[in-house]
Amino acid sequence: MKMNKTCILAFLITFLSASVFAENIVVFDIKQAIYSTDFAQAKDQELQKNAEYSELKKKHESLMAELKDLDKEREKKGLTWSQEQLAESEKKMQFIQEDIKLIRKKLQAELNAVKAEVAKELQPKALKELEKIIKSEGIELVLPPEALVYAAPSRNISQKVTDALNKAK
Repeated sequence: MKMNKTCILAFLITFLSASVFAENIVVFDIKQAIYSTDFAQAKDQELQKNAEYSELKKKHESLMAELKDLDKEREKKGLTWSQEQLAESEKKMQFIQEDIKLIRKKLQAELNAVKAEVAKELQPKALKELEKIIKSEGIELVLPPEALVYAAPSRNISQKVTDALNKAK
């Protein structure tokens, strides 16, 4: 009987201290905080308006449509085509697919360059704002979202950091 009371008491102490400790645990996603800022959104808008980037996007869309059309034509008429026509169609589709891959790489490189610029500019500021929030709210543990299976949305302070960065301009 005394053993049961001791076990129950130990369990309650452990459970209660864990719940008190959980009050001081938060989730912080630095990428979310940085790339949700007004500055990051403005840089993305600049990129979207960039003539070269826009031209690449249009070319990508055009090639995707051309590839889709070729595929439809091949599906409809392919059974009546000669081996040479099939080979020519396949060759043309492969060339288009290679062009699409190249354009995607260029688009991704442009996007990555903008993201790197934003991160270089805002990461130190984000960490300073995070530190201020940690001190002001008495936070004891900050975890990245990748380290968790689940956390209540109220435990995520990424938006607080974003808001602080937007105010700090």
